[in-house]
Amino acid sequence: MYPYPGLSESDCARLIVVDVQKQFVSSNTEHILPGIEAIIPTFDRVVFSQIEHDADQYVYALKKWKPAPFGSEGHAPAIPLAPRDGKHLHFTRKKFFSACTEDALAFFEDNTGDAIHICGKDADLCVQQT
Repeated sequence: MYPYPGLSESDCARLIVVDVQKQFVSSNTEHILPGIEAIIPTFDRVVFSQIEHDADQYVYALKKWKPAPFGSEGHAPAIPLAPRDGKHLHFTRKKFFSACTEDALAFFEDNTGDAIHICGKDADLCVQQT
């Protein structure tokens, strides 16, 4: 089954899940997690991006927000990522907004299909930049 009507098998080859980390989930956004979790198994290759924060970046001062350090509980995925039975999962660290990192694109290089699907919580910033 495909995540939405009109998709073929080759359309479900690649997915980027942008910054769905525990530190970014709140009572206002937790309702999107089951939908993201449900579509992941339909894709052959999934990149899960995790932002590697530099606390000195201007955006954090502007938002008055202290990011969770890499490897902490807040930095962990906000959805369970179960074994994928022959499908591939790749974690990429990104420094800023876009999850189109060199290693993410290299992970997709030998995969079929013309599309890369993108999902995430921060649609007006990181998802859009990706």
